[in-house]
Amino acid sequence: MRDATEDEESIPGFDGKVELTPGEPYDIPNGHWIDVRVNMPSNSIYNQKQAEVERLAKLEAEQLEQEEAKRVAEKAKCKNIIAIYCHLFRKYVNIMLRHLQ
Repeated sequence: MRDATEDEESIPGFDGKVELTPGEPYDIPNGHWIDVRVNMPSNSIYNQKQAEVERLAKLEAEQLEQEEAKRVAEKAKCKNIIAIYCHLFRKYVNIMLRHLQ
């Protein structure tokens, strides 16, 4: 907790330090607040959902990567097939030209 500012009502004798007993309720005076940071348990619903979101994102990224690799391989395969056909066509044309002479 902190001391009240000029426009807030201060608590007489409050030095900014409060002793709290774990598990015991505590009233927060009007005009004051408590900042709290909480670590969620590893098996909390929130953490389970976060883990599932991360797992699905990783799975999707892996699938996209595999699909891209497949597309690249297919494109390379098509280029090789075209190169083979071009080579065979040139041979065919050369053979035909020899027969025409």
